[in-house]
Amino acid sequence: MTATALQEAVEAIQSFSAFQKAILEKSAGLSNLKSRKTPTTPYAMSKKISEKAVHENLEREKREKLEREKQKERERKERDRHDREEQERARQEKEKELRRAELERKHQEEQERLRAERARKEREAEERQRSKEQEDKENRLKRQQDESQERRNSKKQKMSKMPGSVPTSPKAQPLDKNKPLVDMGPAKVAKPSPLINMTNVAVPSPKQHKPGGQSTPAFPYSGSQPKQHQHQQQHQQQAAQPSQPQSGQKSNPPSWARSAAISEALAAQTIDPDEVFAPLSGVDLEVIFGPAFLKHKRPRTSSANWAADRYTPEEEHRYKRELGYIK
Repeated sequence: MTATALQEAVEAIQSFSAFQKAILEKSAGLSNLKSRKTPTTPYAMSKKISEKAVHENLEREKREKLEREKQKERERKERDRHDREEQERARQEKEKELRRAELERKHQEEQERLRAERARKEREAEERQRSKEQEDKENRLKRQQDESQERRNSKKQKMSKMPGSVPTSPKAQPLDKNKPLVDMGPAKVAKPSPLINMTNVAVPSPKQHKPGGQSTPAFPYSGSQPKQHQHQQQHQQQAAQPSQPQSGQKSNPPSWARSAAISEALAAQTIDPDEVFAPLSGVDLEVIFGPAFLKHKRPRTSSANWAADRYTPEEEHRYKRELGYIK
């Protein structure tokens, strides 16, 4: 056997002996542990029980802690879910409010459009009604002007056909035998002429005509009939003609204020002045003749009917109907 082989054999034996020694030590240690795990004294047993209780308490606390952490995690997740639901609900409410506002705005725009359309139609209807009324008024005015012109023409024709009538007088009255053509007031008594007194010549009295004979002249005094008649006719003709301006005055009225135009306008107008201006109230005689200390303002003692001097409603109505203010 060589030296190398011998050396290997020695090392193998040494390693085997070391292995056996380790096995023996390990078995000895296990026996000691087993003897310590199974105490036999009461103190050791109570100590073991207390250690076990402490260990269980620690384990229970750990489990409770883990359970609390899990509960907190669940609550946090629940809160997050609730917050997300609230946000989603708020978003939906906001969208619904926006849609409602949009619908309300569209409804208001539609209402405004309808109101504007209705107002436009009403304005058009009013314009048509106004134009129609204006046309009717113009036609009525024209018809009234034609009627007034026809009445004036017919009146002129009638006046021209009447013998001895004045064209400018509004209505021809028949002549009266015992009444002059123009009322000159009470007849004045003629004073005696100085020449007649001196000569003692009697003035011949006017001849008296018996009834049933020749027609009585229009004037009672035959001596002054021609001159008075001629004077009155000249006076009426001058009154009928428009007054001429004096040499020192200037008269240039506008076209609408001239005689023919203003007469036609006044004859054609049908507006009631009481509707434009306030009606004029009569004179309050009670205020004028009210009680006072002055003698000339004391109450009247006569039996006069003061209300009879005023126009009655029937007279005012008849006057307006004649002027064409009312139908």
